[in-house]
Amino acid sequence: VLNTAAVNALHAQGDKVIGYLDAGTAENWRPDYPQYQSFNASCGGCLFGKPVGGFRDEFWLNINTDVSGTNPNTGQTETAQQFILDELAARLARARSAGADAIEFDNVDAYQNKTGLTITAATQEQFDAAIANLAHAAGFAAGLKNDLGQANELQPYFDFAVNEQCWQYKECNYPPPGLQAWPSTYGKAVFNVEYKLATSKFCPQANSPSSNFNAILKAYNLSDAPYTPCR
Repeated sequence: VLNTAAVNALHAQGDKVIGYLDAGTAENWRPDYPQYQSFNASCGGCLFGKPVGGFRDEFWLNINTDVSGTNPNTGQTETAQQFILDELAARLARARSAGADAIEFDNVDAYQNKTGLTITAATQEQFDAAIANLAHAAGFAAGLKNDLGQANELQPYFDFAVNEQCWQYKECNYPPPGLQAWPSTYGKAVFNVEYKLATSKFCPQANSPSSNFNAILKAYNLSDAPYTPCR
C-alpha cells in the first residue's frame, strides 16, 4: 500500500520514512500475491509453508535455493529464493517511487519458527544479508527486524534495527552483546517497541548509556496513536 502523500508530509516536517516490506512471508491480500501463487504452482507447492501463527492469511516462504519454479513475470526458471528476491526488488521500486528513505524487512527469522519448511540458520543469515544488499542497491537504508539470534552476524549488513519486545523477553543482549552493541559500538539506531510492559519497566534500561535505544510503548493494534516514548 503506497501513501505518497504521507511520505511527502513527513518529509516536509524533516522526518525520514521507513517503508515496510514483508520479506519472509506472503500475504494473500497483497497485489502481487497471484505471482507467488503462480510460482508455487509451477514448483509443485514448494514455495508456501504453514500459515504464520495468528495470521491465517499469511504464509511462510521457502527461502532455500534447492527448489526451483517458473517466474511468471519472465518465464524463466529460478530458485525459490531468487524468485522472492525478484519480487522484493519490484516492491522496492514501488517504495522508491513513493519516496521512502529506508526499508524494514519483516519475518526474516523463519529458521526459528514452525514454518513447515526446512530452513537452516545459515540459509536465513544468507537470505537476510541478500535483502539488505538489495535495499542498498536500490538506494535505501536497511533495517533488521527482530532475528536477535543473528544480530551480531548481520550487523555489518544493516543500518539500523527494529525490535519488538526484547525487554519483555529479556533478550536485548542475546546473544551477547546483541542489539545493545548496535548504538554504542557501531552507531546504529535500535527502534524498540514494547506492548505489555509499563514504561517504568523498560524505559530506564532503554535510555541507559549501555543501550541507548529509541524505545516506545504501543498497543498491539499498531495504530499510529496513542504511543508513549521513553524520551
